[in-house]
Amino acid sequence: MSSIELTDDALLTPKELAEYANLKPKTLETMRRRGDGPKFIKFGRSVRYRGCDINEYLDEQTRESTTEF
Repeated sequence: MSSIELTDDALLTPKELAEYANLKPKTLETMRRRGDGPKFIKFGRSVRYRGCDINEYLDEQTRESTTEF
């Protein structure tokens, strides 16, 4: 389990979010490129994810059945 605490005002690096979500950082990079992942912030060349945007994205991805789109 990840030791990262996901509060609404948290700013996570792609590596931290990948650890939290048990994903590879490359997966998040691909999602950013396709535009189908959580919202992110750019600080120059640095990428950060706000906790509130991650929680919103997770809520949007929640399904009760495999037949839901």
